Amino acid sequence: MATENNKGSVTWKASADLSAAQFRFMETTATARTAQRAATAGGTVLRVIGVLQDKPAAAGRAASIMNDGISKVVSGGTVTAGSAVTTDSQGRAVNAGATDFVCGVALDGTTTAGVIVSVQLQGLN
Repeated sequence: MATENNKGSVTWKASADLSAAQFRFMETTATARTAQRAATAGGTVLRVIGVLQDKPAAAGRAASIMNDGISKVVSGGTVTAGSAVTTDSQGRAVNAGATDFVCGVALDGTTTAGVIVSVQLQGLN
């Protein structure tokens, strides 16, 4: 069972309707303090700011982004407990490769996309 321990969150503006992006990695946009679902995978994801905790349903609404602690994250496929994770092109957690930007460490494992796992966030604050 996935668990959370929020040690740090910030509020950003949603770039669009993010109601279907809860528990996905977010990245910053070109607009100051505006967040969008992470859309690039692996090593090119250098703008990841954390994990969306709520469901803002329109652009400009407040989006709570956890950037420190243990967060629930939607898996994008294989996530191995104890392994470094990065994001796929839909903001979901996947095992990180050797050259990928590491978003955290998986505390749970799965081989199925769409499963909620716990991730110890690192390097996002």
